Amino acid sequence: MPLLIYDPTMHKFLFSLCLILGACAKPIEHPNQTGRLHNSSIREASGLARSNIDSSRLWVMNDGGAGPVLYAIGLDGSDLGAYIVLGADNIDWEDLSSFVIDDRPMLLIADFGDNLGLREHLTLYLLDEPEVSELSAGEMTSLEVAWQIEFAFPDGATDAEAVSVDVENEMVLILSKREIPAVLYQVPLRGSTGISSTIVSATRVGPVTSLPQPSKRDRDRALAHLDWHWQPTAMDISASADSAAILTYRGLYFYQRAENQSWYDAFQSTPRSIMSDAFEKAESVAFSTDGSVVFVTTERTNAPLLRFDVE
Repeated sequence: MPLLIYDPTMHKFLFSLCLILGACAKPIEHPNQTGRLHNSSIREASGLARSNIDSSRLWVMNDGGAGPVLYAIGLDGSDLGAYIVLGADNIDWEDLSSFVIDDRPMLLIADFGDNLGLREHLTLYLLDEPEVSELSAGEMTSLEVAWQIEFAFPDGATDAEAVSVDVENEMVLILSKREIPAVLYQVPLRGSTGISSTIVSATRVGPVTSLPQPSKRDRDRALAHLDWHWQPTAMDISASADSAAILTYRGLYFYQRAENQSWYDAFQSTPRSIMSDAFEKAESVAFSTDGSVVFVTTERTNAPLLRFDVE
């Protein structure tokens, strides 16, 4: 067996090469924690979104089984009040997105979680983003649904936890969770103009193979160790629509989109990635209003709010 000699010059070269190619994960043992979610009613944060009205505010919601409530928080996790969403059911809320269309700041709640593969159709709730200047910690008021979209996946029941809005093409983008590789779907943003019983069929765009794929050993060990680290749990597109972030149980992946490039094509490029054990049970990701920061939080009471500066 040949003698292995550590060469610091080669080490630096390989590290630089990884950064240039963007294909190597950048390990972070201690992410920048900007605060904790102060409101103890947020027990299982499954969706996070920026405010397009107030850059010092984020929106967050609980997973299925909780009430149909949206929570406003500060960038340090402080409690800024809450809104009960009238006419909505929280069967399995799994992601939250914010966007602006026709100069109208809006929020989208995706009720499409389907762990057991039993749901025949799913619901997207569209809301006008409310002002919260009159609310304070612990206070709650109501908010009405602007319109909702009932949809179904083309190949039957499909579990998903990641959603964002392609404003330019007026499409809701959905990334499946349990398919290997994950598949991108889309649903027209204006699928209906009110509370409608019409069920829209989602369009299968294609697989996203740029995300790390599980090995056979990963798949064999997943159930015993409760470790499905490759599964996407959240997605967000920046307000400028030139960047996207996809979160899995083990990593955070950044994509850049060129002008006139489709998001599906952008998702085929090699992402810049951050791997961290801090993402355990992380199911929420959101860009800041100006796109310079990405926030991540996890599913537990008083969860940490993690901050990543985007170069």
